[in-house]
Amino acid sequence: MDLTLKLKLSLPFMKKINYTMLIVLTVAMAFVSSCKKDDTTDPVITCQLTKMDLTFFGTTVSSIITYNSSGQPIDMQTNDDGTISGTMYTYTSAGKVATMSEYDGAAKTVTSKTEYTYGTNGVTEEKMYVDNAGTLELDAVSRFDYNGTQMVQKNIFSIVGGNEVKTDYVEYSYAVNGDVSGTVTFTDDGLGNFEQSSRRTFTYNDKTPTRFLAGLIAEDPNFPSTHYITRDKEEDYNSITQSWEVSSDLDYAYSFDSDNKPTKINVGQGLFVFDLFYTCK
Repeated sequence: MDLTLKLKLSLPFMKKINYTMLIVLTVAMAFVSSCKKDDTTDPVITCQLTKMDLTFFGTTVSSIITYNSSGQPIDMQTNDDGTISGTMYTYTSAGKVATMSEYDGAAKTVTSKTEYTYGTNGVTEEKMYVDNAGTLELDAVSRFDYNGTQMVQKNIFSIVGGNEVKTDYVEYSYAVNGDVSGTVTFTDDGLGNFEQSSRRTFTYNDKTPTRFLAGLIAEDPNFPSTHYITRDKEEDYNSITQSWEVSSDLDYAYSFDSDNKPTKINVGQGLFVFDLFYTCK
């Protein structure tokens, strides 16, 4: 199984992007982790996350991350007993993720791709392409509304007969520190009315991940948070009983080294375990 797909299965807030479940996310400086052991005597040690092992129901799969000369991740590849899959990234001149492409095989045949467009406040549009008989076709478009610099709504359109049809929208709420604390999704009922269909609630610790790692965990390079997620609870709305029913509730426990780099992420009390490895210069 593709490591991103496994990461998707393991991290409930990583749902839409095929490989970025191992994974997902406004990237500024090189997706690197810089750390000092002693501000007065030691040099700055620059570390890059270069390998992640996912243990999933007793099976461990490794993913290797490679970087460009600017220190930006450009490829995360998994070899699962000879089955190769991965994710490739390109960047804007400002260092933000421009495209994220999922691929299969040693030839890196792209099976899906997401293109990101940015404005003054952040990401403004996502275009999602899927493979159709060897050709990538536009499948869905998401556009974002802001209140100042804060993302407040995601509008989701499917492509039907070459036209955009709005199927869902997502509203965001925030904690005092600026992390998104929850989302509520509204879905078209088929009659042109939008009704609440699902919601998610997030909690965090006080540590700050690199944007790359935050994107992997959230399966979204532009997810509006700045700290490590410690709980992701998802509920579906039952319109008959008019009540919310829990569909997923996972906690995330982290182990950190002396430089505050995470070395292990335990999801769902051992359901999924990620071991993270770094190359430092």
